[in-house]
Amino acid sequence: MERGKLWRTAFGGNVRLLELNGAGLTEDLAARRPASGVASAAWIVGHLVLARRRIVKMLGGSLPGAI
Repeated sequence: MERGKLWRTAFGGNVRLLELNGAGLTEDLAARRPASGVASAAWIVGHLVLARRRIVKMLGGSLPGAI
């Protein structure tokens, strides 16, 4: 599989999972840990965003806005 298609497929899958599982997710729910020792949804999404930004930067792409 061509690399660009691989990345698009992986990123697209992430977006679909977030859309399917994010329905009804409030800020309070996102910040809450579902169980002891389990990361909150906000923590997981934050790390997903940071990882994607690093990948885009490594590939020479431009980033919209700064975090």
